[in-house]
Amino acid sequence: MQSCAAQAAGAGTAAFRFAAGDPSARTTDAASSSYDASRSYGNRSLLRADPLEQLRGRQVGAGRVPQVPRKACVQAILRVDREAADRDREDGSEKGAQRKRSSFSLQASSSLAMPSLDFPRSRSTSPVRQKTAQERVDDAVRKQAALMADIRIPPGAEMDGELLETAYERSGEVCAEYAKTFYLGTKLMTPERQRAIWAIYVWCRRTDELVDGPNASHITPAALDRWEQRLEDVFAGKPFDMLDAALTDTVRKFPVHIQPFRDMIDGMRMDLYKKRYETFEELYLYCYNVAGTVGLMSTPVMGIAPEYAEDEDAVREIYDDALALGIANQLTNILRDVGEDARRGRIYLPLEELSRFGVTEQDIFDGVVTDRWRSFMRWQLARARDYFAKAERGVMKLDRQSRWPVYASLVLYRQILDSIEKNDFDNFHKRAYVPKFKKLLSLPEAFVRSQLPHSSHGLKVASSSKVAE
Repeated sequence: MQSCAAQAAGAGTAAFRFAAGDPSARTTDAASSSYDASRSYGNRSLLRADPLEQLRGRQVGAGRVPQVPRKACVQAILRVDREAADRDREDGSEKGAQRKRSSFSLQASSSLAMPSLDFPRSRSTSPVRQKTAQERVDDAVRKQAALMADIRIPPGAEMDGELLETAYERSGEVCAEYAKTFYLGTKLMTPERQRAIWAIYVWCRRTDELVDGPNASHITPAALDRWEQRLEDVFAGKPFDMLDAALTDTVRKFPVHIQPFRDMIDGMRMDLYKKRYETFEELYLYCYNVAGTVGLMSTPVMGIAPEYAEDEDAVREIYDDALALGIANQLTNILRDVGEDARRGRIYLPLEELSRFGVTEQDIFDGVVTDRWRSFMRWQLARARDYFAKAERGVMKLDRQSRWPVYASLVLYRQILDSIEKNDFDNFHKRAYVPKFKKLLSLPEAFVRSQLPHSSHGLKVASSSKVAE
């Protein structure tokens, strides 16, 4: 049974004009009613239905596209492109935004909300030195940190208040279903912050579903390109659907840079074609793209403690710590899921490091726990714990109202490493997890610790991991 918010969604969807921002765009009542009545806004259908599939429902001939002359559509699309270029900052420290141009091609059946993209992701052919993974990540951190005092309001018509309220309600429901503990922690935040965090969480969840959901086998690089263009429209103040609208409103109110969102989509691209990682530098970039980016997205919403907010060096360090939490979480996922990934033909562990410990790819596919494997895993767990330790310092520099959900997540995820050890490093056949009773015991102490002044936080919570020796 649909919730009240789900029932309201049908009436609200028509409020989003999608002819590249043309205010004269109209649909027939019959077409609008038919489309909205057929659309489900239940939590799982929102996430598990391919978001890109929804685009095809708005193509020419689908009964949903307004009758706007082709010339006007092209002009409107180019106008959107110019507006997006004006806002796109190549360097977060510069005051003026530099213009960029993307080439669009319209086909007879192209969606006007999402013009078909006739360009690959640009790759430099010049002989200049390519940036290392660390340099690319540092650039993203610098861009986001530079926006802390710069709240940008993208152009676009004001959205209906009642519809926007419903959009945030739906985002909260999705967050509550898929991340119960984190959702509970967000209830300690101010209403504006908690709603913004829900919107970011839902976008990340939907993006992940593209390559890890039921339609993952049908996702192509071109599909991710369309999803990235849809992201650009969100930041341009032109949301495609209800959940996009919540994110559009969020980036209007908080200094959130688009780069981490783009980088997360790059992480999804990596999952499409990359099944091995030769070095830790390669793996680090992947971990940043799919998880470290979340810290950069959410920190400006959660806020920084007043005593650090005016110190540029402190702000940059806090963003580095937020990034470290994402890296730690993703490393933990990888270490937990070695066997599962191997059965899918994937090895995320750096081959260079496996070789150093005398472990071969075939050893992983065979799933035999040896002394060499145990030594390798102890070393890997110690590195993940180092990232958690760095992240813990940063959590305590966030605004006090925002600390608990982040700190609880850190404590619970770090315990997965303990579970791997207790399983004698058999992550081929045994899935490491934290028992529910242990989670419940950890949460109150995590809350108390998260509310202490930063200077008082000298000890780790009792449930946190010790560094492997």
